[in-house]
Amino acid sequence: MMRLAWHSGFASRTRDRFGGLGSIIMLHRVRPDCISPLGVTRSLSITPHFLDQILVSLKSEGTELVSMDEMADRVRSGSRHDRRFAAVTLR
Repeated sequence: MMRLAWHSGFASRTRDRFGGLGSIIMLHRVRPDCISPLGVTRSLSITPHFLDQILVSLKSEGTELVSMDEMADRVRSGSRHDRRFAAVTLR
């Protein structure tokens, strides 16, 4: 269902109304020897290249990368900014 929403364009057309304030991306490990062709393993590791792709994709969509403190302030205030945010954490 999610793929249908994405490929049909429904997700992008309804993003402003139903999309939230932002996202928290929790990563566990960034390792160069990750073996999956997608850059992800069962042990929750991603390659540095895949991390770069994630960050480039977020920036190209207009997402603002913020610290966890800034994320907490934005969520607490509940007000929408011009751009959505993403906070990236490493476990």
